[in-house]
Formats: sequence, C-alpha cells, structure tokens
Amino acid sequence: MNTKSKAAIVLCLSLCMIFLLVGPASAAITDIQGHWAATQISSWVGQGFITGYPDGSFKPDNNITRAEFFTLVNKSFAFNERASISFSDVSSTDWYKVEIEKAKAAGYITGYEDGTMKPNATISRQEAAVIIAKLLKLDPVSTGLEGKFNDAADIPQWSKGLIGAVTAKGCMTGYPDHTFQPYGLLKRAEAVVTLDRALNARTTSESYNVAGTYGPATGTETINGDVTINVPGVTLQNMIITGDLLLAEGIGEGDATLKNVTVKGKTTIKGGGVNSIYIDDCVMDDMIIQKNVRVVASGDTKVSVTRLESGATLVSEVDSFGNVIASAEIPAGAQITLEGNFSSVVIAADDVNLDITGGAVTSLTVSEGTTGTNINVASGASVTTMNLDAPVAVTGTGTIGTANITSNGVTVEQKPSDSNISAGVTTNVGGETQSGGTTSSGGGDSNAPTITSASIQIEGEETARVITITGGKEGTLDLSSLTGTEKIEDGTIVVSENATFTVTGPDNVVDKLSAIDVLNPKSLTGGTEETIDVIEYIISLFTLNELKDFLGGELTISGTLTDSHSNTNDLTLTITLP
Repeated sequence: MNTKSKAAIVLCLSLCMIFLLVGPASAAITDIQGHWAATQISSWVGQGFITGYPDGSFKPDNNITRAEFFTLVNKSFAFNERASISFSDVSSTDWYKVEIEKAKAAGYITGYEDGTMKPNATISRQEAAVIIAKLLKLDPVSTGLEGKFNDAADIPQWSKGLIGAVTAKGCMTGYPDHTFQPYGLLKRAEAVVTLDRALNARTTSESYNVAGTYGPATGTETINGDVTINVPGVTLQNMIITGDLLLAEGIGEGDATLKNVTVKGKTTIKGGGVNSIYIDDCVMDDMIIQKNVRVVASGDTKVSVTRLESGATLVSEVDSFGNVIASAEIPAGAQITLEGNFSSVVIAADDVNLDITGGAVTSLTVSEGTTGTNINVASGASVTTMNLDAPVAVTGTGTIGTANITSNGVTVEQKPSDSNISAGVTTNVGGETQSGGTTSSGGGDSNAPTITSASIQIEGEETARVITITGGKEGTLDLSSLTGTEKIEDGTIVVSENATFTVTGPDNVVDKLSAIDVLNPKSLTGGTEETIDVIEYIISLFTLNELKDFLGGELTISGTLTDSHSNTNDLTLTITLP
C-alpha cells in the first residue's frame, strides 16, 4: 500500500468515528456544473440573493444591467432604507425604482450629470469596481496597476484609484492575459463572485448602546464582524453575525432579546439577570455563559454547545441548548437550574448544585475526578440515563431511567428503573446499600462513554462546522454537497468522560493498517474540547476528491470508545464523499 493510501485511510477512520456533518443542499441550477463560480452561485441562490431563470438555467456568462447589480448589492448587504430620487429615466412604475432608492440611500450611486441613472444599461467592470470601493469605504490606490495589468494605461483616471483599491483588497482580479478590461461588461457570475468577496472583506464591529430594536423587520441583515450589546432593553432581529456576539456587563440585571439571529462565532453572556436573556428562532454554534443569568430558548432555537462558566438557569422548550457542559471554570457552590428538555448535560466541575425542575434530560453525566456534586430531580422531571463517574448525591422525587455508577460515594435517593454498578463500587440506591455485581439489569456497556460534541474546520470557511451527534454513537457524515477541492484543516471532539478511541473496522482496512501502527488508541479527556492529532496531520495532504479516489463514494466505519472501567461504546458512521 502506498503512503497516500495509508494516510487517506487513517484520516477517514478517524473522521468516521468522530464527526457527523450534514452539508447544505445545492440549488437546482442546471448550467453551472464545472463553472469556475459554481460554489458562490449555489451559495447565493440558496441565500435568496439571486435566482436563476424559469427553465432552471442561470446563464452565468450573461451580462448584467445596472439595476440588476444594484438589486444584488441591496440584498446581499441588507440595504433597506430608501431615499427620494428624481432621475429622468426612472418612473414610479419601474420595478427597479425601489432598488435605486435603496442604492441612493446607501450612498453608492449618484447618477449621471445629465440627470439619468441608465438602469437598463449593462454595467462595466470599472463601474462595478467603483461601487465596491464605496461599499467598503476604500481609499484610492493609484500605484502598482502598471505592474499588475497590461492594459493599466487604458484605465481612466476617474476609476483608476478605486480599481487599484478593489484589486488590492482581492475583490476583483484580472484575466489570464493579465488585463483588467475596465470597459468590459460584467457577467452574472462575475457580479456574484465580486460581491461575495466584498461581503467577506467587509469587517464590521457593531455596538448597541441604546435600548431599542435593531435589524430589519423582514429579510436578513448580515454583519461581517463582532456584535456587542452594552445596555438592557435591546432586541436584535433577523441578523446573521459572522463573528462573535457579546452580551456585555452593561446589561446589568436587565434583559436582552434575540429573534431569528444566527451567530457563526461564539456567543458570550456576561450580563442579564432573572428577567432573562430571550433567544427565539436562533442558531448558535457555541454559547458561553459567564454570569448567573436566566436564558430562555424558544421556537426553533438550536445551540450546538452551551458552556457554563457560572451558575445559570436554562429554560428550553424543545431541546434548544444542545450539549450543556458545566465547565471547570464554574465557582464552587454554583447553582444550575434546568427547566424543559435537554439532550446531554455533562458536569465537569467541582461543588455544583444542579436542580432539574421539570422536563426531561436524556443523558446526564458527572465526569470522573469531580467532587461535591448535588443533583435534585424534582417531581415531574425525568432523566433517561445518569452516568455517575464521581461521588454525587442525587435527591428528589423525579424519575430516573438508568443509573450507571462507577464511583464510590454515590447516593441516589429515588430508585431508578435500572441501575448498573461497576465491580468494586459500593453505593446507596433507593435507600439500600448496593455493591458492584448487584446491578438490576443492563450491563456495563450501558455505562459507556459517549461523544457529546464535535466540529470540523473546512479549508476556506471562517467558522468550524459544529456536528450534531445522535445518541453519542451513530451518525452519517455527508460531504456530497462540497465541490471536492476542499481540505479538512482540523477537528475537535468532546467526550462524556475520560476514554480511549480505537478503530475496529472495516475488517479489511484494519487488517492492512495494523501492520503500520496507526491504530494505537487515542486518549481523550472527558468534558474537554480536544484536537484530534491524526486528523490535523493528515488533512494537509489530501483534498476530498483525492479521498474519494482512494476510498470510493461511501465507507462505513466502526470503532470503540473505552473508559477506565472498561465500559465500551461501539460506534458506527458512514461517510459520503463528494
């Protein structure tokens, strides 16, 4: 087996055991396959910034008019404010009148000296460059064009400096013959790619210091940067934040509301009180709570990982908080209250008081090495599975499905439906002293470690893709929507407890790899986000297309997580490649 084949198989085995990724479906456009701008066009169609034609085509190499270009700018930059206009060639019944009013209000157009706008004229590359420079507030760059473009002498003075600025920023480039062609007509594909680059180049830092509602009433505003809320009484709505969101100390004990907000970076909560932080129909990868606040999630809100660095109250209608991790930063004696439905809760800190007041928790783990945890499951609340790997006192009249106990010093006031006690462990369950070997049903494997969260970083993407793990052991990794030219830069994983990971199948692959010592178990620390070394090393070598050449379109892998008590969890995952 050659080196590439060995490396590719190692990567796939590692990926299969750790990650679950569902990529967005590509838009149903029939004539962009293999086109140099296919990725950006598909993305823009998916976001609703641009559409194809009724016959399913996009016609990427067609020219684009000035009015059409203005419309793309307004949609992608979320310009909705309108200004009065008096252009002689724009009437009140023209479809583009509103778009020109928005463009005028945004300040990137002024019209011609004769009082016209020429909305139906095709737009040239130099006109587009000037608009991009205005959008990004770029200063003219008049030097260096001669060494970059063979036709620099043909670029007129009125556009030369701004063409220099836009090309220096990387929003526009020249052609293979080293020309810029300022008078050339902009194509539909060029318009999409140019504006997409401009959006990515735009870095904004927004701070909200006055109470009120911010964001469009309809549509979506994208902020390419970080956002900070500094005062109580702020509502953000219909926003995509590509950076981080900070709910700062200035909120005090007040409230803040997020409606239909997507945060691609981290969301950090440092302000708020019992009057709550409300998040409705929001999507967040990583939420960090650093103040004892009440956070209420409603609608279709989905947080992949919620990290508690202080006490907090979480209210979840439909399992909105994803993997809740009480991290080691929580101060001793902190109170955590859960109300509603939660899929996974991990206690990785000492002296935590957890109160489950209502609803259902699917999996609750007290990590090995922690001390002083107190858990109350109130009447009407339930926990499907408790993994108690450290001393803990469980009280209350709520129901417990299965209690998996691997540590001495555990007391469980109520009697679970099933209890599994590791050998050599003595505990008190339901008022009775029990020792390992007196378990009621199940077996050691129901006490096994699970994957609580994971993410992968695709080359060229600003933020990691956070993976939703199903049952801690099964899933599918679907990369078919990608182009295949991408590489995986790195990956991270969090497991429920200290464990080792070992690849066990497919048999034919394991048999081949066993001879080259790449199947040594990987040690993982419970509740801690870790980089998977073999992924980080191998990913720099191959594109997804190369992996497909090695492995074919699909591969089903199996493996095992094993904890210090020899409890195991058998894992399976199927990868679909582009």
